[in-house]
Amino acid sequence: GDLTGTGISADKKIQVIGGHNCTDVPFGVHYCDHLEESIPPRHSVGKSYIVSAPWIQGNQVKGRIIRVTALEDDTTLVYDPPQMRVDTHIAAAGDTIEISQTDENFMVSSAKKILVTEYMTGQNAGGNTGDPAMAVAVPMGQYRREYLIHAPVNYEANFVNIVAPTVATD
Repeated sequence: GDLTGTGISADKKIQVIGGHNCTDVPFGVHYCDHLEESIPPRHSVGKSYIVSAPWIQGNQVKGRIIRVTALEDDTTLVYDPPQMRVDTHIAAAGDTIEISQTDENFMVSSAKKILVTEYMTGQNAGGNTGDPAMAVAVPMGQYRREYLIHAPVNYEANFVNIVAPTVATD
């Protein structure tokens, strides 16, 4: 079953990894692949995120499914630019809004903490490339000035999305 939104607590330091051994994104559209991602602790989750569609060969964007999970009851979301036909209210902590197969870039924010997870669709869902992938979005308040990027040499192509202020020069 889907454990999205399940709360976990411990009296010692732990790491929580979410994932699946072979899933289709979206469900029932092949190709399946394993997904895994470290789930951040509550104190690391933010209130504002920018989500950007992954680029693939041929200067195309790849669709993805986005999940926004509330950490508190009665959470209201704001989208910039506004997203048509997307819910803006999450009633209970642990509940999720799923934004289906979008290739749009936007910001999602709330007065309360939210966790945003992106799932890149498999190659049969469009673009004829890429297996499903999972990424926990980084809250805007935790952006850094420097990053290291790993690009495997045994892949046909590697891509990275970089989000920066329009006035950034470095």
